[in-house]
Amino acid sequence: MNVPPPDTANAERIMKESGNEWVTRVMIEGVDHSFQVSPADADTRLRERYSFDSFKRPYSEQLYSTMLEWLKRAFPVEV
Repeated sequence: MNVPPPDTANAERIMKESGNEWVTRVMIEGVDHSFQVSPADADTRLRERYSFDSFKRPYSEQLYSTMLEWLKRAFPVEV
């Protein structure tokens, strides 16, 4: 919610052009820049952001599942 989608696409492109083959861009809706669940109400989001109450909110479950899937692809374990 803090980073405009076109900016994320540009960041991904620049990193890949610089040789970083590990870049994966994932858009997670309804979270702030720290990947914590954000209130739907814009006024509450703004108030929590400046009071730091946003840091009391839980992290997105999608964040954890996305990170685990990336790690599994990047570092496969052979059994």
